[in-house]
Amino acid sequence: MALSLFGIPSPSAQAAGNNESFLVALLLKTAAMKERRALDIQESDRALETSERAFEEAEKRMTNAQETQNDQAIHAAREPLLKARAERKRLKERKEYLEMSMKLAEAAYTAVRDLLVSGKAGETAPPMCGLLSLRSGKVTLLKKDGTKSALQVGRPGFLEPGDEMMTDGKSAAEILAFDGRAVVQMDERSQLRLEGGGQQEQALRLLQGRLHCALDEAEVFAGLLQEQARRVDAEQKLKEALARSEEKFATGKEKTYTVRTPSLCCSVQSSNFTVELVGGGATAVSVFAGAVEVGDPDCANKVRVEQDFKVTMTKAGLSEPRKITEADKWWEK
Repeated sequence: MALSLFGIPSPSAQAAGNNESFLVALLLKTAAMKERRALDIQESDRALETSERAFEEAEKRMTNAQETQNDQAIHAAREPLLKARAERKRLKERKEYLEMSMKLAEAAYTAVRDLLVSGKAGETAPPMCGLLSLRSGKVTLLKKDGTKSALQVGRPGFLEPGDEMMTDGKSAAEILAFDGRAVVQMDERSQLRLEGGGQQEQALRLLQGRLHCALDEAEVFAGLLQEQARRVDAEQKLKEALARSEEKFATGKEKTYTVRTPSLCCSVQSSNFTVELVGGGATAVSVFAGAVEVGDPDCANKVRVEQDFKVTMTKAGLSEPRKITEADKWWEK
């Protein structure tokens, strides 16, 4: 109470304010994700139509060659048909991925909006630092108080520091973290814990398996929030929350974000990368956009890993950078 009298917010009031800003950021981020996915699906439909025509033409050439029993024509038609079939399959899988991503974004947007409008985020004010969504299979959420629950499709769960997520075989999960700037995808048989680190640091600890993280650049994220804030259809409560959160969006630029494993620490500001526990206490880091600073478990002795390269940290130290390949993009499969 004394803190409030002198104009200093109490810890619970500060947590409630932080939660509101975090939820507003998630609301605007998921609104942008919905728009992006709608455009991606339209583009995917056009590409799939083109691929279907190419497949039909290749299949027709093969049928004609077989009907005439022309071995040379059959041989010439075989490779284009295989390529057309593989491309059609890839594009169909891509569309399924995009449609699932759209469903996740819609469910997340609805959950965040409902919580903001209800005002319940500030009632008990537990600190929030993530939003977990089920992509496929079974995902278990272990709360820091020891309670366990299986996540349901279309019903994302809000996360606090200390919460752990575990995916079963043939399962996957998606997390919005790092103040809403990052979309984190957990692969099957993975385990991840969200850790607090104070006002200027947030950390994810990978305990098993692998993850993919796409972290927006601070200026890009701030611009996205400002653009969405002007466009979002908001009732009065949301408009007031947007106004209160505007200043905190700017101060978030100075935060440090890390992904940790038993063998290393990754410090990131804007990047697209994966982290994988590969056995024997080793960890592999692959960078697809931006850069990642990789150091020891104490985040010391850092080495900058640039875009299109990967490294592995073992007991002997950090390997030399190697070029990444298409096979490293496992989350797109």
